[in-house]
Amino acid sequence: DVVVLDLVLAGRGTGVKSRMLDGRTNRHLPNLLNVALSRAKRTLVIVADLNLVAREYEDGLLGELLRRATAVARQVVVVQPGLSGLRVDLESA
Repeated sequence: DVVVLDLVLAGRGTGVKSRMLDGRTNRHLPNLLNVALSRAKRTLVIVADLNLVAREYEDGLLGELLRRATAVARQVVVVQPGLSGLRVDLESA
């Protein structure tokens, strides 16, 4: 019912992209994202550094995915770096 898409390791800093998540180096990216996203029956949770993705992947499929997801999301939780123990009630999402 719930799919968690973890994009936290989407890059290591400015100009360094994950080869797996870069559509120019991974021709299978559209299929991989389609399989991951289409499995969510009730809730899709995306864990990502939105600033990094916006900066490094803005012109690619991953950037478009996160733009659309945040536009239609019922709930967006922003977590500051170093915060641990965060709990989100998926029943209310």
